[in-house]
Amino acid sequence: MVFDQKYIGMLFWSKIVPLYCYRDKDQKEADLIFETVEGIVPLEIQKGINPVSSSFNFRFLEKYKKPVLTGFVIACRDNLLPINDSVWCCPIAAI
Repeated sequence: MVFDQKYIGMLFWSKIVPLYCYRDKDQKEADLIFETVEGIVPLEIQKGINPVSSSFNFRFLEKYKKPVLTGFVIACRDNLLPINDSVWCCPIAAI
């Protein structure tokens, strides 16, 4: 199974959702982000099934005067799992 940013991007593009990649000069990044009327939704793509909670913090996106909504880590899991107070792990099948 191909599992990377391009694959996830194709899934979203097929539903006409504009996606963006983000990386700043401090090497902080979100694999994909999209914007809604309510704010910015960050997405991270992971090949494993158990993402580490301390590694996912999308607060660096707050500099863009729009609320940073709940972020998602897309992984090879069977169910939704809260990673921390602002990030959930989402199964690839949910997309």
